[in-house]
Amino acid sequence: MCVLHNAKKSKRNTSGITGVRWTNKGASSRVSTYAVAYYTKDNKDYCKYFSTKKMGLLPAFKAAVCWRQEMINILNKTGENY
Repeated sequence: MCVLHNAKKSKRNTSGITGVRWTNKGASSRVSTYAVAYYTKDNKDYCKYFSTKKMGLLPAFKAAVCWRQEMINILNKTGENY
């Protein structure tokens, strides 16, 4: 798996922020929307879901962006050069 850390934002990006996307999860009768933050380390993907139902749309999005940035900062401190 090739990781392109410096690649431009994908055309499929729905949030406008690299590493954060919107997704729907759950059974068809109870679908919930989540902001999902993700990053890749050692060719393994890691993600965290933030519920818009529990937090609200904008707070969930901001939490996802902050969480991803925090993980990137941690990776950079450990020499990952993300």
